[in-house]
Amino acid sequence: MQRAIDNLLQQMDFDLVHAHLFRMGQYVADYKEVPKMLDLCDSMALNLNRRIEIDHGAILPLLKIEQKRTRDYEIGIARIFDHNTVVAKPDYDYLLEQNAELSLSIIPVGVDPDYFQPCSIEDEGLNLLFTGTMNYFPNYDAAIYFHNEIWPLIIAKHPDVTFSIVGNNPTDQVKRLAGNNVTVTGYVPDTRAYFNKATVFISPMRSGSGLQVKHLEAMAMGIPIVTTTIGSLGIEAIENQDLLVADTPNNFANHVNMLLDDRELRRSIGNSGRKLIEEKYNWQILGKKLNDIYSKIKKRKTC
Repeated sequence: MQRAIDNLLQQMDFDLVHAHLFRMGQYVADYKEVPKMLDLCDSMALNLNRRIEIDHGAILPLLKIEQKRTRDYEIGIARIFDHNTVVAKPDYDYLLEQNAELSLSIIPVGVDPDYFQPCSIEDEGLNLLFTGTMNYFPNYDAAIYFHNEIWPLIIAKHPDVTFSIVGNNPTDQVKRLAGNNVTVTGYVPDTRAYFNKATVFISPMRSGSGLQVKHLEAMAMGIPIVTTTIGSLGIEAIENQDLLVADTPNNFANHVNMLLDDRELRRSIGNSGRKLIEEKYNWQILGKKLNDIYSKIKKRKTC
């Protein structure tokens, strides 16, 4: 990888180098001919911090060591770049707490609202949906937590409701959740078919960092979301208007049951979420913000 990038930098003239994720930053760390920007996306150190708060298994001592190493490396590599970006304010705040001298901006991730179009199929019955890579701790933890702590409170009131866990590489623990109205799909080529059948998108995230793209996709398709405080971080959404937030099993189940019982409320929250995507998380809008940052970095470097 290093040889390939070195050859590319020698053969071509660039106005700016944009490295994506901190593990790629090392390959251009010593390159000083033009301005360079590191898109951290989110803070992996913050991500590990949140996992440590809920994962008390045998791996916990190793997680604490890895969190410190990740924090030190993350800050160290960010300092080498002329500018850095993250997708959400909690990550921005955390990184500046570690080093106030970092050059840092927030550029949210977005979705294509033309690709993710509302197309709900109301006569498919009541269906709950959760999507994501299912061997990623924050996702499989959320799926297991929902199934064990919240799902029984929903199925007791709505015995015919179904729950689909959609995403590649489900762990064995996630696979064992299948049955009794619960489906674990594994990889699917297009999640929109599942969004189209979803009545409510549930996302009981207890850890993680950055901004949840799954939420943007659900909003773009007009599906009402119930998530947690951690799950809602990074999205400029108004609670009870664009999405619903709950941090205990009872409150989470109550919000889901309320939506399952009220078609007009589902439509209202779904429409509001869709509008938010069109106004703030459209790639066309975010692309202009990124170009503005490119221009500022180049101007600052040449001054």
